[in-house]
Amino acid sequence: MTKLQNVAVFGAGGMLGTYVIEALRQADFAITIVSRPASKSTFPAGIKVIKAEYTLPALTEALQGQDAVVSVVGTMAKLDQITLVDAAVAAGVKRFIPSNFANAPDMKGLEPLMKIREVNASVERYADGKRDVNPDFSWTSICNGVFIDLALKRFSPIFGFDIPARTAKIYDSGNEAFTASTMPDIARAVAGVLEHSVETANKHVLIRSVQTTQNEILATVEAQTGEKWTVNHVNSAEIIAEGEAMLAAGNGRAYGVLVAAQLFQDGAGRSIVVSRENAANGLVGVEEKDISTIVRDVLAS
Repeated sequence: MTKLQNVAVFGAGGMLGTYVIEALRQADFAITIVSRPASKSTFPAGIKVIKAEYTLPALTEALQGQDAVVSVVGTMAKLDQITLVDAAVAAGVKRFIPSNFANAPDMKGLEPLMKIREVNASVERYADGKRDVNPDFSWTSICNGVFIDLALKRFSPIFGFDIPARTAKIYDSGNEAFTASTMPDIARAVAGVLEHSVETANKHVLIRSVQTTQNEILATVEAQTGEKWTVNHVNSAEIIAEGEAMLAAGNGRAYGVLVAAQLFQDGAGRSIVVSRENAANGLVGVEEKDISTIVRDVLAS
């Protein structure tokens, strides 16, 4: 496979997208942002921006001359990626990275959340099937677990750590280990996949920034803030029942509730994306950190 240089990014205005653009810039890729005509997002100066409707003709035209497509679109647009794949194949794109950025495909999960994972899998299967149409076409999915920096900063009611209020919600014992990644590390993995296109073709690339527990995070935030936090213990089985009831009532917030319970439930074994030994960190340029470094950066932001 020839070197991948020209990269089109979809969803660049989102939370992860901004980090992906910066990682690609630092790696000296030629970036084109493709955005919907109605989008109000702003982008860094000096980067080419194409406005295009999500139709096959418009996207095929927008992707002319591109070597790779990186999709960082949000949940509601995930099925739109089928059209992105078709356009990429028609335009001669060599690599497609879908907006999965979640758990590994063989990990266990709660049934309602497995349905979301099936959407990701359906896009991967569709992309894989296009290799028969264009033998030069390939795909890579990045599996990174929870966005831990985002969870600590933006989703405290769900993830359980409310930094301004100095309160923590601990599920069960608080000792269930889980792996997670920071957004800069996920973005770096995107660049690393494109830099190592042969080694990463048609597979899931599993990464991790840290392996930790709720109790380890609690001890770290208390040490770094110099304060004793108020701790509320909850039962994950009860939280799962609550989330399922919310889902039955059509409350979309149920998914966030279930994600936390799935991650933290004692003994469930649903929380390790990859071991340190089997992670692709070294290949794609991601350095594992300790939780104190991640918490320090979150508190300083």
